[in-house]
Amino acid sequence: MYCQKCGEELQEGWKVCPVCGNKIEEGMDTPKPDNDEKQSKPDNPKGKKKSIILAAAIVLIVAIAGIGVTVIYPQVQEYQQDKKNQAEADKVIDAISSLADSEITVASEEDLNKVKTKYDALTDEQKKLVSNYRELEKAYADLKVKKDEQAAQVVIDAIEKIDANKLTDTDTSIQAMKEQFEALTDEQKGLVTNSSKLDEYAGIVQKKKEEKEAEKKAAEEAAAEAARQEAEKQAAIDNAYNSVVDKKFHKVDSQLSVEFTSTGDFVAIGYYGSAPLTNKYCTYSFSAEYALHKDVMQYLVSCNIDGIEYYFRYFTNGKISLEGDGEFSGWYELI
Repeated sequence: MYCQKCGEELQEGWKVCPVCGNKIEEGMDTPKPDNDEKQSKPDNPKGKKKSIILAAAIVLIVAIAGIGVTVIYPQVQEYQQDKKNQAEADKVIDAISSLADSEITVASEEDLNKVKTKYDALTDEQKKLVSNYRELEKAYADLKVKKDEQAAQVVIDAIEKIDANKLTDTDTSIQAMKEQFEALTDEQKGLVTNSSKLDEYAGIVQKKKEEKEAEKKAAEEAAAEAARQEAEKQAAIDNAYNSVVDKKFHKVDSQLSVEFTSTGDFVAIGYYGSAPLTNKYCTYSFSAEYALHKDVMQYLVSCNIDGIEYYFRYFTNGKISLEGDGEFSGWYELI
């Protein structure tokens, strides 16, 4: 049953339409009016008000939802990200703080590198949250100092082990040590407190080299001089020998004649020391001695005849002279 005035559906027993207030007659069964008829009826103010309120509520809900999506949700996400960033940064902060519990040594490098690896793995935003990063930088600075000290100490100890009294001209350890020193950084070089000894030791080695070179040069010069003198001596002997070999000479103011054979025999022809006159066979050899003669150092030749030394001279005209205490001393002319 429907209200004849507004078309509202009515329940059994209703006396008045709750919408428009129209009185309902008993026993009246009013069919639902068609759409055209319902549309032609006057507007229902209460129904319209309900619709407006409902629409406003829907709009409000949509607006609130929009605010949640566009404003609140991003803020929640940002908060969660900030919390995550801080958590990751805190791990590195704790790792850096743990370094303060022990002294920084050369052996600390591995631990520092582990912490640095963790820091490098952070995002840029997370790195900004590591509040004690300067402590890590300081730890690396302390590590560098320790490594510099260690490198310098190695060179210091090596220099101290050098015994200057045992250095020789062939020593290579000083040069190797200088190269090791030059390989250090400027900071490390400044820590080598005994570096001046390197120049001192290098000077000792250089001096010994120069002395050795001087000795070698002197020896070479001496050897060359000895060879020259020997050659000069041999030339003097050869000249004397060549002037008499296979030649016969007559002794001035004597009937004696002599011959120097190529076989090394000295033959006294018509020897007058025996009767009857006969030849006397002797051996001869020449030698020379470096001596001063007429203000000039030169080789003076001697001729040894049967063990007696005669000072020997020869001249371009063929004359020779044997001067000594033996029986053959005298002047001889070429026959």
